[in-house]
Amino acid sequence: MTPAQREWTKAVAGTWLGRPGAVQKLDAFVLGRARYHRNEEVAARGDKLAKVDVAVPLAVALGVVVQDVLVHGRRGRWYAATCAICLTTELLFGADAGATTLGHAEDRLDAGLAYLVVPLRLIRNAAMHPAAWRSEGEKLPFAEQLIEWLEGNSEGALAARLKSDWSNLGHPAVARYALRCLDGAGTVYASKHLALVLA
Repeated sequence: MTPAQREWTKAVAGTWLGRPGAVQKLDAFVLGRARYHRNEEVAARGDKLAKVDVAVPLAVALGVVVQDVLVHGRRGRWYAATCAICLTTELLFGADAGATTLGHAEDRLDAGLAYLVVPLRLIRNAAMHPAAWRSEGEKLPFAEQLIEWLEGNSEGALAARLKSDWSNLGHPAVARYALRCLDGAGTVYASKHLALVLA
């Protein structure tokens, strides 16, 4: 294991993602919200189907993706670790809002929490749509939106790294930054909005 991989294992262990009890609480929350929104959808369509009775009405459970965060980083797969962090973020915040994108979920967040979630959305867009230049109606490519945000929020070194080469989205520094944001966002969100203590 390289020093960066050892550092990753230690970093994850110091977050809620490294505490099985915290992951179980948030996994149960996400699953419950997914069931709720699915049942609302069925009711709104007037389907005569019974309430959803599926073990997991999601493509992937939050707990599974959290394990991917740890495993990909331990193996030095920084791009995949970053994408798993973004997917964890989208599951957590999208499930609560019943939203398909983090942008829709952000509308429901207070400024302090949005400060932690916005960069994760920007990283997600740049990393998970690598062939897309930009969305319709947007002036800047996804990577440049992220760089602009980082420069304006005291993350100049990370912005400079990405500015020189967009493939640096696969660098350990990006994965570590995303992990810090997700740890803070998940902890604040659970405490303020879900009355959950992630101990």
